[in-house]
Amino acid sequence: MQKEIKVTTGFKFKSASVYFSGANFQNVKVAFLDTSALFRLDTLFARCMPGSVVTFDNIKLINKKAEEITIAGKAYFFYGGAYVNIDSSRYPGNINEIFELSKKIFISGTIYFSGENFHNVLTVHTGENDLLKNLIARCSPGSIISFENCIFKNTDGTLAKPITKSIKLE
Repeated sequence: MQKEIKVTTGFKFKSASVYFSGANFQNVKVAFLDTSALFRLDTLFARCMPGSVVTFDNIKLINKKAEEITIAGKAYFFYGGAYVNIDSSRYPGNINEIFELSKKIFISGTIYFSGENFHNVLTVHTGENDLLKNLIARCSPGSIISFENCIFKNTDGTLAKPITKSIKLE
């Protein structure tokens, strides 16, 4: 795991608010960093699993002129032990439904991505989990994700009932 927050040459990390949510976090956990060392968050990072989201916000840096600047936040969605970098400002509340589905193992069916950020309809079939996580990260308001007779394996190993529906991100 990365030990320290890295910033562009010429800048120094000052502080950030860090939010842990999603899988394995019943309520949002908030932490504050006033150092670039990430070890203070080790216990929270240890709880992360597929479906967890870690958001860095109110990120403050010091530039070469010793001026404080605030940069845009970043969110990371954990998927299958790794994470996908997402821009949390682009996601509406109903993205949580997508995150819950994406935590499960895709067994059969077809998933279609269309609308905003998708000039053509893109299709994901069984076994294309890397493509699936990349397309989820590409979604923004106006994107539509359609599930056609999709069966997912739950975290407890049971199979979920087939899902046939569309979700439009707003």
